[in-house]
Amino acid sequence: MQNISKNGLRAHTAIPPTTVIHHKRQCGFLLLGLVAVFIIGGGQFYYLLLMPDALSQVEGITSQFKLVFPVFFFIFTILTLARYWLIMFFAFLETSKFEAFNISSRNITPKVSILVPAHNEEHCIVETLQSLISIDFPNLEILLVDDGSTDNTYAKAEPFAGMHDDKVIKIFRKPQGGKASALNLAFRYCAGEYVVCMDADSQLAPDSVRMLLRRFIHANIGACAGQVVIRNRCNLLTHLQALEYMLMNGTARMFQSYFSAVLIAPGPLTMFRRSVLQELQDHRRLEDCGNRLHPGKVSGPWESDTFAEDTKLSLSILTSGADIVYEPAALCFTAAPTRVHRLLNQRYRWNRGNIQAARRTWRRWCQNPSQRPGLGIWLIVFIIESILWSILDIIGLGMFLLLIITSGGFGPAYIWYLLLLLIDMNAAAFCATNSYHPYGTILLVPVYRTYFGVLLQVNTLFSLFDELKDRRMHW
Repeated sequence: MQNISKNGLRAHTAIPPTTVIHHKRQCGFLLLGLVAVFIIGGGQFYYLLLMPDALSQVEGITSQFKLVFPVFFFIFTILTLARYWLIMFFAFLETSKFEAFNISSRNITPKVSILVPAHNEEHCIVETLQSLISIDFPNLEILLVDDGSTDNTYAKAEPFAGMHDDKVIKIFRKPQGGKASALNLAFRYCAGEYVVCMDADSQLAPDSVRMLLRRFIHANIGACAGQVVIRNRCNLLTHLQALEYMLMNGTARMFQSYFSAVLIAPGPLTMFRRSVLQELQDHRRLEDCGNRLHPGKVSGPWESDTFAEDTKLSLSILTSGADIVYEPAALCFTAAPTRVHRLLNQRYRWNRGNIQAARRTWRRWCQNPSQRPGLGIWLIVFIIESILWSILDIIGLGMFLLLIITSGGFGPAYIWYLLLLLIDMNAAAFCATNSYHPYGTILLVPVYRTYFGVLLQVNTLFSLFDELKDRRMHW
C-alpha cells in the first residue's frame, strides 16, 4: 500500500526489517544518552553541595568569594544541563520519526539542478565535477559559474561541458560579483523543479540527491539541509573541526529540524524547492527595481548584503512561512582550514555574516510577523546559541580558573569539571549516533572544550564587537 503526498512522492508503508532494527538500535542509544545527562548531572550537583563546606576551610579568601562561586556554578550547571537535555530530547524525537525511512525515492526522478559557484578553484574543480557526474540520479543538470576567476578554473572546467550519460553540465563565466551573484546567475538558467546549491571545493556522496529529495514529503517544506563532513582530516585542527561539525549536525540541526525550522541551511549542501526560490527572486526584483547593479552583480534569491548568504537565504525562507528540515544521510565532503589563522578568518566572516543576517531578518519579520509567528523566538535562540552562550562559556572557564588559582587547588571543583567534560562526551556520543560519525571522535572533547571551543568563542566576541562598531572587514 502506498500513500501519495501532495508533491507526488510515494510514501511506502512497508519498511525493510533491517532498517527497522537499525533505527530501533539507534533510538535506543540516543535514549541512553538522554538518561546519562540526568545521572552525570546528579553527580555534578552532589559536588556543588560539597563546594560551600570545602571553601569554608580555605584560608585567604573573602566570604563574598565563598558565596559567589557556589551560586555561579549552580546557575551555570542548571543552564548547561537544561540546554543539553532540551536539544538532545528534541533531536531524539526527530530521529524517532519514521517519515524519512518511509520514503522510497528510487523511482522518483523530477528535474534537479545543482548550482556550483566557483572562484579560483583550479586545485579542486576537476574532482568536484567528477563527483557530480558520479551522482546516482538521472534527469540531473549541473550549472557551474566561474565568478571572475584569475586562475585556470574555467579552463579546467570547460571540457566537462555537455552530456555525461543522463546528466548535462553547463559552464558559465561572468565578472566577479561574489558567491551570491554567481548562484543567482545559475538559478536564472536552471530548469530543475528542485535546486541544490553546493561549494566548488566540496564533493557530494553518490546518493546525496536522493536522500535530500525524500524529505520533501510535505508541500510546505521549502528546503532540506544536508550533512557537511570534513574530508581532509590531516592534523589536530581539522579533527577538532570534524568534531565541531558533528556536534552541530547531530544535535543543533536535528533539534531545529523537529520544528521544521533549521536556521542555517549550509551552503555546501542544501536542496531547495524551486517555487520558494522563485518567490524570493520575484520579491527581490521589486526591491531592486530602479537600482543600478555592478556589472558582476546578479540579483536573485541569494542576497549579498551580508557575509553569510546561506544564513540570510535560510532565514528569508523561514520568514516567508516555508519550512526547512535536515537530512543527516545526505553527505557533502568539504575541505576545512588547516591553519589557525585561516580558521579564525573563516569563522570571523561567518560570525559577522550570521549577526548581519539575524539583524536584517528581525527587522523584516517585525514588519509582517503573521507569516511565521514563532520566528521571533527562533531568532532569539539563534542569538543565544551563536553569541550569548559563547560569553557564558568564557565566563564559566574564567571563574573556574580563578577558583583553582585562589584556592590553591580545590578537590570538588576538579571533579565537577571532570563531570562537565563527561557530559560533553556524552553529548558527542549522542551526536555520533545521530550523524553516523565514528565514536573515536569523542576522545577529542577535552581538547575541544579547553582549547578549540575557547578559541572560537573569543573569535565570536571579536566579530560581535567589530560588527556592532561597523568596522570594515579585513581578510
